[in-house]
Amino acid sequence: MKTALTEQKAEFISAIVVRLLVFAAALLVLAGGMVYLSQCGRMTPNYHLFHIGLSELRSPHGIMMNALKFDVRGVIQLGILLLIAIPILRVAVFALTFILQKDWLYFAVTLIVFCILMFSLLGNNL
Repeated sequence: MKTALTEQKAEFISAIVVRLLVFAAALLVLAGGMVYLSQCGRMTPNYHLFHIGLSELRSPHGIMMNALKFDVRGVIQLGILLLIAIPILRVAVFALTFILQKDWLYFAVTLIVFCILMFSLLGNNL
């Protein structure tokens, strides 16, 4: 009975965390998008030339630094990065729950899923 209660608590906490993170990511993207459109919305795009984006916006650290400077592209990408991180955080929470429950089989399966998620995110950088 205690295990079921712990699983219910873990599921409840996980659901709340996911909702809050999705809401925060949506607010970041919406706010950044609105400011971006107010600043650059009337510019005519030049589709004849391809311009590579800022190199600072190609790594999580650079995205975070630009978002802290209130650069709108950094804020938008931080929201997207947060959306990418949500499944990884959820799997990590369940891994910790299974450790606390001493359920080693489910912990092993969760660890495999976590490794797959991390490899898919960082595959080229490992």
